[in-house]
Amino acid sequence: MAETQHGVLQDTRDRRLAYEARRRPAVADEVCRRLVPLLSSDEERVVVEALNLLVAVGPAAYPAVPDVRRVLLEHSSRTAQGAAICALSQLALKHPEAVVDDLAAAARRPEHQKLALWWLFHLRHGARPASPLLAELAQTAPTADVRCLAVRGLRLVTADAELAARVWTRALTDRSKKVREVARAHLEA
Repeated sequence: MAETQHGVLQDTRDRRLAYEARRRPAVADEVCRRLVPLLSSDEERVVVEALNLLVAVGPAAYPAVPDVRRVLLEHSSRTAQGAAICALSQLALKHPEAVVDDLAAAARRPEHQKLALWWLFHLRHGARPASPLLAELAQTAPTADVRCLAVRGLRLVTADAELAARVWTRALTDRSKKVREVARAHLEA
C-alpha cells in the first residue's frame, strides 16, 4: 500500500487490494494491519480514508472494530466519527451484536442521530436490540424527520410486533403529518 509523507493511502491499487481482501483472509489481515495504525492519526483526512478502505474490505476487517470504535468515541472530528459509524456497521455485518450498542449510543447524539439510525437499519434484524431506542425516539425526538425514521426503523429491524404496533398507534396522533402517514402505512401493511 502506498503512503505519502502524511500516511494517506493514495494509490488506486489500494482500493482494489481492499476489495480483494473481502475474498482472501490473508490479504484482509495485511490490509488491516496497515490501516489500523492510521486510525490514531490526528489528521481527519488520514482517518477518514483509512475508515473508507476498511469499509471496502467489509466484514473481513471485523477485527478492526475496537479501533474503529475508538475513533467514534475519541476522535475530535465529527467527520471521522461519522465515517466510524458507517465503518462499524459495515465491518460487523456478520456480528451486528458487537456494534448495536455503539450505534444506538451514537443515535442519541444530535450531531450523528440520523446517520447512526440509517446504519442501524442497515443491520436489519441484527439491530433488533435497538428497538426500545427506536420506540423512544419515535415519540420524543424533537424533529419530525427523526421521529419518522424511528417509526420506519421498527419494521426494518423487525421489532417485536406488539411494541411496534403500540408505537405506530401512538404515532397516529403525532403533530407531524409525515409521521402520521408513515405510522398509518405501517399499521395497514
